[in-house]
Amino acid sequence: MKWTRRAGCETNSYSHIFLFSKDTTEPISNTGLNEYICAMQVSVEFIYNTSFTLSDEQLYVRWLTACANQFNASSLDLAIAFMDDDALHTLNILHLNHDTLTDIITFDDSVGKDIIANIAISIDRVVANAAKYSQTTDNETLRVMAHGLLHCLGFNDKTVAEKEKMTVAEDTCIELFHVEHKNTDYVS
Repeated sequence: MKWTRRAGCETNSYSHIFLFSKDTTEPISNTGLNEYICAMQVSVEFIYNTSFTLSDEQLYVRWLTACANQFNASSLDLAIAFMDDDALHTLNILHLNHDTLTDIITFDDSVGKDIIANIAISIDRVVANAAKYSQTTDNETLRVMAHGLLHCLGFNDKTVAEKEKMTVAEDTCIELFHVEHKNTDYVS
C-alpha cells in the first residue's frame, strides 16, 4: 500500500544515512569510518491528516532509527500517517475487513531486515488510550509508533506470550527515547 496524498495534507520527508558504533545504538558523528559497524539507509515521511503534528520530526527520525538498529534492521523506509478515528476506521474496514476502531494499522512490505512500511495512526485512539492506561499522550504516541515498527521487525501480538514480548520491545524503544531526551515532551 502506498499513501495517496490529498490536497491540504501536510507531509514532511527525511532521508539520511546513519552510522552506528560498536558499543551503542546511538548514531555516531564526526568519527572515522573505521569505527562503525553498520550504515543504515533511512527514509521517514510524516503525513498529517489531522491538526496533530510532531514538534521535532528529526528527533523522531533519530529515535525510530535507533529502535530499528536496536532490533538489527539493515534499512528503514517508513511513511507514518497521523489521522482521526474515522479515517483509520475506514482503512480498517477496507484493508482488513475489521469494523472496529484501532490505534494503528501497519502495512508491512519489509523484506528480511530491510524495513519498508506505511503506518497509519489514529491520534483520537492514542489520546483515548493514554487516558485509559494512565499514560501521557507523548508516551502513548511513542508506544504506538514503536508498535508499528516492531511488527515490521517480526514481533506479533496475537497470543498472550507474543503480546508480552511486544510490550517488552515497546518499552525498550520508549526507554531509548527518554534516556537520550531526558523525559522532555515533544508531541504537540
